[in-house]
Amino acid sequence: MNFDSVEKLIEDVTGLDITVIGRKYIHNRIKEHMRSSGMDNTAIYAALLETSREHLEKLIEDIVVHETWFFRDAGSFDYLETYIRDIWLPAHTNGNLKILSVPCSSGEEPFSIALSVLETGISRDRIRIDAVDISKKDIETAKNAVYGKNSFRSSGIERHRKRFQQLSGGYKLDENVTSLVNFFNDNLLSPGFLANHEAYDIVFCRNLLIYLTENARVRMLSNIERLLSSGSILFTGHSEMFFFQSSGFQKVNVPGSFACIRKSPQPQTQSRAKRVRPVKSIPRKENRQAGGNLSQIRIENADKHPVKTRESDLGKARVLANRGNLEEAYDLCKHYLDTHRPDAKVYYLMGLINQSLNRLSIAEDFFLKSVYLDPCHYDSLMQLSLLYEQKGEIDRATIYRRRAQRCYEPEKA
Repeated sequence: MNFDSVEKLIEDVTGLDITVIGRKYIHNRIKEHMRSSGMDNTAIYAALLETSREHLEKLIEDIVVHETWFFRDAGSFDYLETYIRDIWLPAHTNGNLKILSVPCSSGEEPFSIALSVLETGISRDRIRIDAVDISKKDIETAKNAVYGKNSFRSSGIERHRKRFQQLSGGYKLDENVTSLVNFFNDNLLSPGFLANHEAYDIVFCRNLLIYLTENARVRMLSNIERLLSSGSILFTGHSEMFFFQSSGFQKVNVPGSFACIRKSPQPQTQSRAKRVRPVKSIPRKENRQAGGNLSQIRIENADKHPVKTRESDLGKARVLANRGNLEEAYDLCKHYLDTHRPDAKVYYLMGLINQSLNRLSIAEDFFLKSVYLDPCHYDSLMQLSLLYEQKGEIDRATIYRRRAQRCYEPEKA
């Protein structure tokens, strides 16, 4: 079966990178939905998805990633409390505190936000928390606010146990908390996303970038920037911080917070995002050598592993890293390199993992290996530039940033 037309529709609507999620997983979901719809022709099924919002939503429900829990990356919520109490409240003696959580999945994140905000002493009538997700099913789960043990994986939840009532089907969150959150079903990548909403003081947009295509990242960034006023705070995932730094955000120097500050608005978000966003490595011409003999190691293994299998393995490592299973993801990358030829994308991911583990010198080595194999690997060049900038090595940072800019510029005819 040829699933190209269905894959394209999924990517256009959700922005999900099929190679990251895994083609086999996606194809199995498509087959299941085709069977339940009584169809065996992908072209006809694709036409159905184009015309039936109900069928498309059901397929998307089964594909989107639902991984979440209360107080995931607890340091972010620690800093949220500190920021509101020590910075935002003294600067805003009146007016509402507006916070956005997107994607909010089944509600654990926005409710963690609400629990944290209540600890700051701000008046309830000044709190506005909006939570948005593309999944109607997740929104309904969030509104129900009953959770199983898998949602309580972080120690950050311990001091809030009193807010939950144990039921036969799980633990229900106190209505005094749930009433603070307004849930919406919307698509972050849509041009009209939350079109009638005012800018927010704080936005949580975490652990989404890893799943998105390059084009979707640009669309997402455009909406996030529109919804953040100058000086507002953005909380993101540990592996996504450098993307936002490269896009004009300033990192908050509080370890574990994964927060950054929205600087002055940019008049041309789209063109700027295209220039600085992380992109996949630019293909080299066939007659260009990456350098040395390293690129020739284990070439004999390459044909034994189909491209789709390699993409699937690398996708698993990315997902593990995004879930916080950094060492497991690192081991999977090392195993990958034991059975495949050296790969710039793998070295780049290993660099990100070590960066998240604060092993910066090791991260630097992997980014350097990546650009050794692919001199125009934009992601690695930008990471090296930012690493050297943080170390105060401005000249080296400038060299790598200029290399990245040259690589990203289209080749002149």
